Amino acid sequence: MSAEETSAVIDASVAIKWIIDEEGTQAALTLRDRWHKNGTLLHAPEFLLVELHNIVWKKLYRGLIPPNAPIIGQTPNFGLTLNWSLTQPLLTSAFLLALQRRISVYDGLYAALAQSLGAPLYTADQVLAAKLQGSLIPVQVLE
Repeated sequence: MSAEETSAVIDASVAIKWIIDEEGTQAALTLRDRWHKNGTLLHAPEFLLVELHNIVWKKLYRGLIPPNAPIIGQTPNFGLTLNWSLTQPLLTSAFLLALQRRISVYDGLYAALAQSLGAPLYTADQVLAAKLQGSLIPVQVLE
C-alpha cells in the first residue's frame, strides 16, 4: 500500500477474512486497520454482499461454521462499512474485462470499479491477480 493511497477496492476474498477466521485473516485485519488509520476510503460493488452471503452459506452447509455462529446475525451487511457502488453501471466494463482477461464477470465487477476509481484492487485470489497483470488496473495480493 502506498503512502498516498486514498482509495482501495476490496473483493470478497479479502472481505470474508474480516468476518470469518480463516487463513489470511490476520493479514486482512492488519491491512484494514492500516487503512482505517490512514483514512483510506474502501470501496466495493454492492455485489460483494451477494458473494459474502454465498460464502457463509457454503461454510454452513459444509459444517465449517456452526448454524448458531454470530456471523449469521450480522446479515445483510455483516457489519461492513464500505463505500458501496451500484452493480449495474459497472456491468458493461465488467463484461468486457471478463472477456479480455478471461475472468468471471463477478471478478470483473471489482476490476471495473477499481478501474473507474483509479484505485488499486486488493484480493487474496492469486489467479485473479495473475490474469489482471499487465492491465491498467493495479492489483495487490493479500499476503
